[in-house]
Amino acid sequence: NNKRLYYYSLRNYDLEEAEKTTGVLSGIIPTFGDTFYSLEKTNAQSLRWCSGSGQISIMNYNADTKAAYLSMQVSTFVGSGKYTMDVYQNGQLIDSCSIEAGKDNKIMLPVELVPGDNEFVLETDIPAKKPQNDTRNLAFYIKNFSCRMLNYEVDLSAGKAVYASFGIYLIISFFGRKDACG
Repeated sequence: NNKRLYYYSLRNYDLEEAEKTTGVLSGIIPTFGDTFYSLEKTNAQSLRWCSGSGQISIMNYNADTKAAYLSMQVSTFVGSGKYTMDVYQNGQLIDSCSIEAGKDNKIMLPVELVPGDNEFVLETDIPAKKPQNDTRNLAFYIKNFSCRMLNYEVDLSAGKAVYASFGIYLIISFFGRKDACG
């Protein structure tokens, strides 16, 4: 029974350098609205089911706007067909994604997170169904949701990320708006 106390000094911790090496934005906190159910974790994956239109609030506690991207995989409860998911930020449509039922649809959306609350709404025409032995109405889930720096290159096939010190151009050209959903 080890009762030692460990102490790590953060006095010389460089927050900007940490953002560059990890891609994780400091001062950014997401909150999922009432139509999302509790987080479910399996091995290295996490997912949240949604009963229909879903709201995600991302609070930016920084004094400046942060260029970021939202990354997630979306799938449906129903097994066949194609559906549409419209993504709104603070009431403005920022993208419309085609969702193929029963598949993990990768979505990467470049966004600007203004200081304060940033409201994202995922609206879809996916019908909600109640599974057997479950009280929830399930329409879709989002899996492995993350919010990262925009100038942080992600290789989804290898699961690796590398900081792109030469700027935002690389990501916008690689993950351009027309390729954000799919």
